[in-house]
Amino acid sequence: NVMLEHPEYWKHHYHGNNSDCRLARGYSFSDRVRYYWPDRDIDEAYSNLVTNLAGESIPLPLISQYLPLQYAKVREGKIAATPHELIIDHIQDVLHQYHCACLGTQSSN
Repeated sequence: NVMLEHPEYWKHHYHGNNSDCRLARGYSFSDRVRYYWPDRDIDEAYSNLVTNLAGESIPLPLISQYLPLQYAKVREGKIAATPHELIIDHIQDVLHQYHCACLGTQSSN
């Protein structure tokens, strides 16, 4: 709802009908979501998610399905299957892809 309530960060970047824009808001390569992180509702939802996940063991099949690169690292003992480590490692993988794109090289991930 936050993106719909504050479309100023994406309305000039996503074009098409309502369905096209809805898909772009969720899955576009254009990283518009970064403008919404400071929002109180987003921060609260993120905190609740991490707190809830930290209180339980995250099933390996779930990690395998949604975070396959992190799953391999968990199995190899390189990272722990905690919300914080999974999130940070996934972000680092994405940043590595951006870095490689800027250099014009292939990512090794």
